[in-house]
Amino acid sequence: MNAKKKTDSAPKLLSFDEYLSSLEEMEAAEKKPAPKKAKKAPAKKPSAKKAEKAPAKKPSAKKAEKAPAKKAATKAPAVAPAAETTMIALPRGVELAMVRIPGKDYWMGKFQVTQAQWEAVMGENPSEFPDAENPVENVSWNDCQKFLKKINAQPAAKASGLVFRLPEEDEWEYACRASSTGKYCRIADGTEISEDTLGEVAWFDEAVFMGSTHPVGQKKPNAFGLYDMHGNVKEWTATADGGLHARRVYRGGGWSSSAKGCESSCRNWYSPSSRIHNLGFRLCASPAKARTVDPAVEGIIASMVPIPGKDYRMGKFPVTQAQWKAVMGENPSEFEGADNPVENVSWDDCQEFLEKLNAQPAAKASGLVFRLPEEDEWEYACRAGAEGDYCKLADGTEIEEETLDEVAWFYDNSDGTTHPVGRKKPNAFGLYDMHGNVRELTATADGERRVDRGGGWDFLAGGCESSNRNRRSPGYRSVDLGFRLCASGRAD
Repeated sequence: MNAKKKTDSAPKLLSFDEYLSSLEEMEAAEKKPAPKKAKKAPAKKPSAKKAEKAPAKKPSAKKAEKAPAKKAATKAPAVAPAAETTMIALPRGVELAMVRIPGKDYWMGKFQVTQAQWEAVMGENPSEFPDAENPVENVSWNDCQKFLKKINAQPAAKASGLVFRLPEEDEWEYACRASSTGKYCRIADGTEISEDTLGEVAWFDEAVFMGSTHPVGQKKPNAFGLYDMHGNVKEWTATADGGLHARRVYRGGGWSSSAKGCESSCRNWYSPSSRIHNLGFRLCASPAKARTVDPAVEGIIASMVPIPGKDYRMGKFPVTQAQWKAVMGENPSEFEGADNPVENVSWDDCQEFLEKLNAQPAAKASGLVFRLPEEDEWEYACRAGAEGDYCKLADGTEIEEETLDEVAWFYDNSDGTTHPVGRKKPNAFGLYDMHGNVRELTATADGERRVDRGGGWDFLAGGCESSNRNRRSPGYRSVDLGFRLCASGRAD
């Protein structure tokens, strides 16, 4: 938070009686009309291009005329007792306040990320309602990932001993409620906020006559010392909801939300590429831990499934973008989504991935050597005992063309994109997405070319059969081509 913000610059700690007195002075709430809600980015039919931004909607001129002048931040808000806070210095003299959540091992941003903080890290400000101390908005979940990468590289962030991230939605709700069992949060004097008193803690469509965001920290904090949890902007979380475009959950209400839409339990989701002018985020952080391997790599090892009657294992899912990035440090995929299968990788690229994965201490400790499957290994694992065109399920049913939707993302149901892995039924061996989502490279050579098996999001049902095979040059990349790991025991 920079010097302009009075509410976050070394506030004076008050006694409990002074704190209660200061709260009584902040009870006035204004009124505002409900502005129009922003539209989501429309879904796209088959295309190799990435989703476009959701266009931001400006408040109407009529509302702008009614809007009163902004209240000056003439005094800092009362400081909730016993809130353990740490300050992180960002570039341009901006500071970030993080509050430790009582009884938990994580920290939450005292305020929503402001435009000043975003600009200090990213060098630009995408917000529809520009003001340094207003929360940043008009940022997508993907944009937030870029911000996190940059802020975690800051010297002050490293020195803090914290790793910054988005909160999981259960972490967010626990921090929002601050021990409340009702619809809204508890404040420091033990009172639980109700719909009638929501204006004390939130900017929302019945609390102020302005139709825009406001400087952070102007309302009362909850009992954990967190501001604006029920309003100002909705907040992205790390949690995936699945569905189209690997949707990501956001929590809480914003300046355009109804009172009900500001409840602690309120949740919704957008595509990770969506940008909306009432949607921002709040940082979460956990203590940095010494690790020999990224959690995504540990996930690879944990998800290798023994194939019945054989001496090899297969990945439960195609390799995801998060797993690829953990090993390779970048993501080449056209359809971005951490839990979507990685695509746009060649056979040669996979060899580099395998070399790096097998060099990981955790991979060595597992006793496994990771590789691509031979095509006969792939087909045996895909069929899972079936004799027909598709796989067998755990209940003994064999999939047919009419029931392919149960196990595969293909042309008829994919909406022209990949999807998060593991959303369809597994086959009888416990393997997901063998018949669709992305085609899968194998180790098998056919002359100078390499064989890939199965179907993808852009294949018709006939191209997704267990016997389907294609051949490509080792350097070939495509937006419907990925891979699945195979592993055998180490010879040593």
